[in-house]
Amino acid sequence: MKAKIMCVIDIFLAMLLFSCYSMPTSFSQSWRIPEKNTSRDKASRTIRLVGISVDRSGGWDSLEKEAAALAPIHFWRKGYRLAGDDSADYAAYISLREREFPVGWWRTRRSLAIEVQVWTCTEEMSAGELSREVLSQKLPVAAGRVVVIGDGSLSSSRIMGRLLKRAINMALNKMPPVRRGT
Repeated sequence: MKAKIMCVIDIFLAMLLFSCYSMPTSFSQSWRIPEKNTSRDKASRTIRLVGISVDRSGGWDSLEKEAAALAPIHFWRKGYRLAGDDSADYAAYISLREREFPVGWWRTRRSLAIEVQVWTCTEEMSAGELSREVLSQKLPVAAGRVVVIGDGSLSSSRIMGRLLKRAINMALNKMPPVRRGT
């Protein structure tokens, strides 16, 4: 009898060890950003991240911080240097949205959307004036939006990172070409 109980406990522990939920999953990324960008048409462009908004039920503070940390990396990869309070050529605003909706009786799905809007900064705009309210009065020069419907959440760093990268790439790929000599 004691041997049967020990066997059941061993099987239970083995199942627990090898179940999908108990095994740690990891995902890592690294970036190499050269000091001087080889892209001639984007090398002199600067962009300022005006703000990030998160529209999601529950906690959103950590999502805003993670997007603020990841966005500069994706801008740098595309050849845009981040300008702090200095004058910038462009201003960007990022919106993250997550909505839940029911499917059937017992299941819910999520709609995830990330939108990046980019405006051209003019000489009249000082660094203090760049805000979402001021920029929304003008049309953006480029925008990128990614929408995904599924079981994932923006709380997953992997999902949010991929969607943010795609939205930034879509927006920056639609930027007008630089005019040299003007």
